Amino acid sequence: MLFQESLYAELGDPAVDGKRLWRILPVFHGNKVKKPVLVVQGTNDPRVLQVKSDEMVAAIRKNGGQ
Repeated sequence: MLFQESLYAELGDPAVDGKRLWRILPVFHGNKVKKPVLVVQGTNDPRVLQVKSDEMVAAIRKNGGQ
């Protein structure tokens, strides 16, 4: 099974399950973070792209988080 197929089987296909994914994925809710968060991202991490971690940090900071 390809990585993408495995991910879709676990979380859902964005084309079909977009509303559900929006509800459960943290990157869409960074603006709600009120407590300090430690985001650890390796440049070569195969599971999470650095740009996604950067987006999460930006969403937290936009709301006044640190």
